[in-house]
Amino acid sequence: METQEQLTDITKQYLHTYEALKKKYPWHHSDARMFMLMASMYSLHQKSFDIDRFDRLQQTIKKKNSWFSPLRSHQRFPIAGMLDCLSSQPEDSWTGFKQLYSQLVQGPWGRGTSTYAAALSYYTFFRDDFSAVPAFTAWYEFLQESFPDLTSADYYPLHALYIHQFPGNKEQMIEHMNNAHHQLLERDFKKGNQIQYLSFLAALNLENINENAYFERFDDILDQWQAGQWHVRPFYYSLLGVLGFTPSFSSIIDDARSVHALLAEQSEFRRFQHFAVHISIQIAVAHHASNQGGSLTAALIDTQRAVALQALNSSTSASAAITL
Repeated sequence: METQEQLTDITKQYLHTYEALKKKYPWHHSDARMFMLMASMYSLHQKSFDIDRFDRLQQTIKKKNSWFSPLRSHQRFPIAGMLDCLSSQPEDSWTGFKQLYSQLVQGPWGRGTSTYAAALSYYTFFRDDFSAVPAFTAWYEFLQESFPDLTSADYYPLHALYIHQFPGNKEQMIEHMNNAHHQLLERDFKKGNQIQYLSFLAALNLENINENAYFERFDDILDQWQAGQWHVRPFYYSLLGVLGFTPSFSSIIDDARSVHALLAEQSEFRRFQHFAVHISIQIAVAHHASNQGGSLTAALIDTQRAVALQALNSSTSASAAITL
């Protein structure tokens, strides 16, 4: 099958998943963005969507939580979606996930949405292996001390997970982050949580590629991004950081524009233009991962997954728009 045909098929499958969720749960569809993002998870993981399997899982989560748990509300849907993507027996995986959450609340996190986000971030990498929790917790606390400007609790878990896998030491990682932050400010990026996260993604690259080479690539990404009339908004900073992991960024952006044109035929995606761009990149990444096998770096795929699930587990779609 031709590459463009494959991309079109992935996009149609994405839309099929989105429409199935919207139809099944119309009373939870006051804001389309949650189901838009959930459907993209299945594209990233290249897993077919089974509405009956998903419904059993979300019902299990609802029944096994108290009346006062946030998972009695719409927040159970993205957690169910990610567990469904990660496990061949998703209902069985809920037990391990709940045990992980219980272990995390004994550390620096309190009970609530951000801790569920931390647990889901961890589970994406380690599943039921809880041996990395102490190191994860130590990095989390170190980041809180080192970067107090990261005011959103949703950012620390992602940073901690990636640094846990970082081959250098803490001081080296902090130096990379500070250097990247300085370079980004020189390029007129706006201060805030989004640039801090972008600095972090850049720092992961700076362990394997020198600073000049990385930012030459990054400037090329910026040029191509803007060539298609896509603005460099804080909402997109994480995408730019993800694209920096691969020299294939040019073809990924081209494919994303093709996907975006298909999504724009739907009124809801025209309404949520920023989300449509984000989803288009996710679908393009999934497409390239499928075609190139192991030639795409693991960091590219894992980072994009983490960014997606972090947004999905924000307490509301509005905050998801900020942290995505």
